[in-house]
Amino acid sequence: MPEETTSRGALSTSDEDLLAEARERARRAMDAESAWRERARKDLKFLHGEQWEQGDIDARALKGLPSLVVNRVLQYVLLITNEVRQNRPALLVSPVDSGADIRTAEVVQGLIRHIEYASNASTAYDAAVWSATACGKGYFRVYADYEAPDSFAQVLQIGQIRSPFAVYMDPGVRQPDGSDAEWVFITEDLSKEAFLSAWPKSRTAKDFRAGADWLTLAKQIPDWVTRDGIRVADYYYRAWQDATLYRVSKAMPDGDPLRVQMLDAALGDWVRTAHGMEPGADGSYVDVVAGTPPPDGTPVLDQRRTRVPTVWHCQMTAGEVLRRTIWTAGPKIRGFLPVIRVLGLEMETENGVDYLGVTRFLRDPAQMKNFWLSTATAVIGTMPKAPWIGYAGQFTDPKWETANTERHAALEVQPFPANWPRDAGPAPLPQRTFGEPPVQAILQCMQFSETDLDRTSGVNEARQGVRGNETSGVAIQRRQAQSQTATYHFGDNLVRAQKYEGMVLLEAIPTRYDTARTLRIIGEDETPSTVRVNERTKKDGQPVLFDLTTGRYDVVVSSGPTYATKRQEGAATLMDLTTKLPLIGQNPVATAKVVRA
Repeated sequence: MPEETTSRGALSTSDEDLLAEARERARRAMDAESAWRERARKDLKFLHGEQWEQGDIDARALKGLPSLVVNRVLQYVLLITNEVRQNRPALLVSPVDSGADIRTAEVVQGLIRHIEYASNASTAYDAAVWSATACGKGYFRVYADYEAPDSFAQVLQIGQIRSPFAVYMDPGVRQPDGSDAEWVFITEDLSKEAFLSAWPKSRTAKDFRAGADWLTLAKQIPDWVTRDGIRVADYYYRAWQDATLYRVSKAMPDGDPLRVQMLDAALGDWVRTAHGMEPGADGSYVDVVAGTPPPDGTPVLDQRRTRVPTVWHCQMTAGEVLRRTIWTAGPKIRGFLPVIRVLGLEMETENGVDYLGVTRFLRDPAQMKNFWLSTATAVIGTMPKAPWIGYAGQFTDPKWETANTERHAALEVQPFPANWPRDAGPAPLPQRTFGEPPVQAILQCMQFSETDLDRTSGVNEARQGVRGNETSGVAIQRRQAQSQTATYHFGDNLVRAQKYEGMVLLEAIPTRYDTARTLRIIGEDETPSTVRVNERTKKDGQPVLFDLTTGRYDVVVSSGPTYATKRQEGAATLMDLTTKLPLIGQNPVATAKVVRA
């Protein structure tokens, strides 16, 4: 179980030191991401339909010109993200060391499927992929919660992070999934009422109820407190402690077996015990990470310095630690933080790292299309309103004021307007001027912008459902596959992220499911079942033990059709064969070919 404490020897720091370090790290992350966040906000506003600058809209409105928006960019993003939804990756667990076994790996794999099902994890994956495709990166998380209000048992959950702007990750991260991050913040801005309700016993709440000035607090830490609310952060960070890895012989000099074990889950201390330890691979040695040397007389075969991680979870404001717990600890873990990053496209620039979604470079061709469409609409709209041209003083009839907007049976003119010589006869009748606007050129520019949208997004017409010159199904599929290759990285980055998610779950499962209990698991065919873990039981008359607290496991990600889809495809193949087999049976040559094949 996670330990709710604020002191754990050398692994912990005081609240004041923790807050000072956390504020500095958050400021560093804000500075490092400020340029990307500004560009990403513009991308999302553009995707939302705000595709004209407000100044341009106002200027065109004064001239009576429309500012139309045809939001093709949204459809490109939906097409890419929906294709990812159709091919959801699946996590596959396999044993790694002698303390693990295949049957327990299947139980762990079924448990992970149940965690995904119970958490509605698909919403978390979809939100992360949407943000990555729209503005460059998204996130989701793994967290622990109690199974029920009346239970001490904990369960793992996969949570959605709706906004990528809520996360501030270590700027030094290099892995696309964020697995090498040393710290990360997940922030939430609460109103004063919500904060006081959620944390009524906090020092901040007590100070505020005692008459403290909220606005003074806002001025002191403007990034964390506003006039209307306060920012609360889930702060995950790694704390490292030096230790030594000892390889000791199982045989003592006096011939008695070595009987030692570790008391501390994070950093072992050597003690004599009546229980002993699991043997090594060949049964002759034991590897132990400890902070103190082994007992005197213990045969040490080898030793080296190492570092043991502890992952802390701290809920905090800028001025107060609300709660601090240990997420994972111990020499068998790598200290993965439970916040998973999904990228769109990562690019190194001279000003740092930038993250791109599909929206960024679609903005210009989309604006071109909107401009030419608005221009065509304005030009074509004025064509029926061709002006009348005549001499000054001819248009004395009031009906001329509405000659372009209303139909009149007759229009009268003055035959001899002012300054017109009488001996020249009546003045010519007024005439309309029908100047042909460049509509064809405008429509051609619109077509160019359409082509630029398709080529820039990597989504060709075949992928959009537009029929081409291809006639065979194979040719159509190849054309669609070429388009999918251009945007393949969005789905592939989700696969990488889910592999990291599996590694986070494998580190957290032994500490959250560490007691004898009955768990629900889900098989590959999506059939639920129950299994007893961490306790020796019988199955089919044979003793079995599914111990989730020991052994090392690894995870790989399988992407492609789901189990149900595979069954449907298999059934379709069999049905196709049943229609062809009678025909083959009537042809001895064809039958012989089938047999030889």
